[in-house]
Amino acid sequence: MSKKERKISLHYRDIVQKYFTEFIATENLYPLTSLDVETKPIKRMLNSDISMIIDGKRVDCLMELEDNSLLHIEFQSSNDDQDIQRFWHYDFMILEGHKKKVGTNKYIYPKVRTIVIYTANIDPKSVTVHKDFGTHKYNFEARFLSEYTNNEALYGLLDKIKREPNLRLSAEDMVIVVYGTLAIQYIENISEEVYNIAQIVNTLNDESTRATLLSAVYIIAQKFIDKETLKKLEGMLKMLNAFEEVEREIEEKGFQQGLEKGLEKGRLEEKLGNAKNLIDVLSDEMIIKTIGITAEQLKKLKKEM
Repeated sequence: MSKKERKISLHYRDIVQKYFTEFIATENLYPLTSLDVETKPIKRMLNSDISMIIDGKRVDCLMELEDNSLLHIEFQSSNDDQDIQRFWHYDFMILEGHKKKVGTNKYIYPKVRTIVIYTANIDPKSVTVHKDFGTHKYNFEARFLSEYTNNEALYGLLDKIKREPNLRLSAEDMVIVVYGTLAIQYIENISEEVYNIAQIVNTLNDESTRATLLSAVYIIAQKFIDKETLKKLEGMLKMLNAFEEVEREIEEKGFQQGLEKGLEKGRLEEKLGNAKNLIDVLSDEMIIKTIGITAEQLKKLKKEM
């Protein structure tokens, strides 16, 4: 393996994770509102790599909320009693990794809320969200994509993307693409269908949106599509110029700073997209006040239009 190949291997999963967490944070920093999950706003995204404690393990998504609690999100395409044990093990390791020393041999631990999102092939009635380990009792929350997705909305949006590659997707649109893709898991040729959807998404001219959607689909769909299709998705992702930029950020500033910079950029792009829709509807003063952008940013946006 060459030095360059090794560097890509070391950073690739962090880059994909950066864009995946950007998708999770799409709805005004309140994660998973599309799945009726009420939380405090996101304070910061956390590195989900816990391999320093459990060799090679990584949770799907981990974030700190404004009340200093931690939100742990897992995507699951199977239902097994051993899964609950694994979630419990993850949460224990998360607590160990984020405890704070407050005195001699004394620590305080954050509150951890674990939400498992099940793909559409899982029957909600078959899932048990608690387990008694004897001296310990463990509970998590579950959401089922079969209850929140709409095939008609998904394919309608994909047709629109085909016709309008310059389309700017809203947070709601992005949720439809990602969760809608997972909701069709029950079909026989799911790997082929996921790849077809990814190809349509890859025609979008907005590279940040492409990177976010492809990464989110990749991280979640890797649990149930075949390895050949995963490699094809990886090929799409590595062709994005955005990945080279994020790789440099992570290498120069570390994962957390690179992640935060990427999220900040994504939120600004969303604000500018909303502002663009309000031009000729509201006064400049109202757009600046309502959307939360500067006069200089609005002026530049108008010039680009």
